[in-house]
Amino acid sequence: MPADLLPVRPHLVDGEALHSYATRLAHANGLALTELLARPLNVGITTARARILSAASGLPVEQLLEATLDRYPPAIRGTAGTHRGGWRLHGAKWYCPRCTPLTGIIRRDWALALHPICRGCGIFLTRETTPETAPAPQVADRELLDVVDALLVLTEDTRTNRQARATTRRLSRLCVLIAQTIDDQWPHRPAKAPLVEVTAARGWGCYPAEDPATVAAVLLAAAPALTSPAAERELIRDGYTRLRHATSVVPRPAPRYRPTRPTPARTRAMLPGFTTADRERLDWLSAQLGRLVTVPGLRPRHIPALACLPGEEPLPDSGVWSARANAAIALYMLVSGLTGGFVAVGFVARIEGVPLPV
Repeated sequence: MPADLLPVRPHLVDGEALHSYATRLAHANGLALTELLARPLNVGITTARARILSAASGLPVEQLLEATLDRYPPAIRGTAGTHRGGWRLHGAKWYCPRCTPLTGIIRRDWALALHPICRGCGIFLTRETTPETAPAPQVADRELLDVVDALLVLTEDTRTNRQARATTRRLSRLCVLIAQTIDDQWPHRPAKAPLVEVTAARGWGCYPAEDPATVAAVLLAAAPALTSPAAERELIRDGYTRLRHATSVVPRPAPRYRPTRPTPARTRAMLPGFTTADRERLDWLSAQLGRLVTVPGLRPRHIPALACLPGEEPLPDSGVWSARANAAIALYMLVSGLTGGFVAVGFVARIEGVPLPV
């Protein structure tokens, strides 16, 4: 990893993502991106990794961390760890088909579903990265640009304003509801609103949808709720009514993390002649002893050498001494196992009267 200042240091554009700047810095000096940034993340960058990039670029650590989503509260970037419940995209990367191929710059806020438009170019972002596969740039309508401008201001206000954070949380829940029931007729949208990819919309849950045009259509449908509580209540009422009656709702796609094969049932090895019923009795006995170990503080030293039943004091009949001695030993070993010792299943099997192999 480079420990000294690199000779070629591009300027960090205002609003540029940290991984975008690290990529441009590495390419300008003939380095691999992993030498500056272990992974192309836009959130959760450690201070140690930021110091390495600071030493190579000459920029302050604080300025580099400002280029990540960590500058925003959890209402925007999601909860710690999984980053669920916020506006951060999961697994998708958005680019501007017009300016990104020319400059190589990716904006920090393009990792948020709140901003599906390149505000500098006024066109929709796209998931495609190569010029051969990228669609033709689609110009955004004036009304949608106004909504994005309002969301830009709201996003910045969440850093210092509690009310703004509450507004983004309500908007997020409303967008999830709209995405589950949106179709060509509902909710009302302008005539120039982008087309909705229904499958992508139904996938909006813990994480936002990945299609920029679909996200823009949902935001445009939810925009009246930003200024009108009555409009918000109407959208919530209609959305839950449609969801309850399953109007135009298609099944969600299967989660990517769901295993394709059923997990085989786990089995425990048992001694010959030791049945499932014997195992259940042993589990019950272990559970009862576990409670006595936890609360009264039962220990192996409390077990007598000969197990006696009530009324057999001082000693039971001599004909059962052998069985009672084995029972005491088995009880001793079970309690010892619950307190960190060894469990002898064989002696417990003898208590149950199960014959053991010689």
